Amino acid sequence: MAYAYKGDYVWEEKYKELLPLAVSGNAEAQYDVGEMLERGRGVNKDTAQAFQWYLKSAEQGNPKAAYRAGLAYLKGNGVDKNEESALKWLQMSADRGYERANYYLGVMHEKGDGVPVNYTRALSHYKKALSAGYAPANERIVEVKKAIEEEERVRQARAEAAARRQLAQRKRDEAQAQKVSSKPSFTTKELLLKGGWNKRNKPAEYLPSKISDCDDKGSSIECMSKEVKRNIGTADIVYQTKAIIYSISDDGSFKVSYRNKVNEVKVKDPALAEKVPVKEGWQDAEHSLECEVDSDELVSCTKDKVRKVSFTRK
Repeated sequence: MAYAYKGDYVWEEKYKELLPLAVSGNAEAQYDVGEMLERGRGVNKDTAQAFQWYLKSAEQGNPKAAYRAGLAYLKGNGVDKNEESALKWLQMSADRGYERANYYLGVMHEKGDGVPVNYTRALSHYKKALSAGYAPANERIVEVKKAIEEEERVRQARAEAAARRQLAQRKRDEAQAQKVSSKPSFTTKELLLKGGWNKRNKPAEYLPSKISDCDDKGSSIECMSKEVKRNIGTADIVYQTKAIIYSISDDGSFKVSYRNKVNEVKVKDPALAEKVPVKEGWQDAEHSLECEVDSDELVSCTKDKVRKVSFTRK
């Protein structure tokens, strides 16, 4: 946008003197004419025309003009914003020793304007600008140092979290490897039929053991225990257990369903006979277990979907 110019004889004469030189290709004159147009000295203010003269001078290697052209591209001053072109001209200016260009290179790297955010590069550019006496760089140095510290804190936190995840995964892998290595070397049915299963160091009543006779029925195993004596508080009972082991899978899982048959009830106190909770014969309650083979010597079950029960082999 051009602005009405209020005359100043000295600047008018200087503009008239420099313009022919600029037109003839003098890089310094081109820069000076651009600056006069940008500031409205000796001529109406015209940032678009100023940019064109800056660009002509920059194309001849003038570092100050490259700085002005890069700044114009960065801010959209007299030309459409173009961060790629801004970076090009500001970098050329800095490379040719115009340290003030480093300030805006720092801004671009700090804010991620046209380049990825890089606080380390931003800090380097700001320090160069400050060393050349550009005071505003000092404030940005302070802020960027804070950003670098926060970035490092976040990086460290992420690294620690990743290390914890790796450790947890390694432990899971080791546990899985241990579980795989401890899996039985027999099929589920073969292992069950080997017998010798105990619960709390006593022969199991509804798995193959010293006190149960079991038959392989193909898809299931049927067992009948020998008579077992047990005290239930008000009486001593003698009973047998009939069990069916089914849903036997090669992955080590199986199920058990069993019922007890009470053969004899010995009441200790005849006065309490009516309070004895069991009668002779097959009991109504049918129990179930869902089991998993953990190893050649250990089976874990859940009884009636509530109680945990373990069986061992010796």
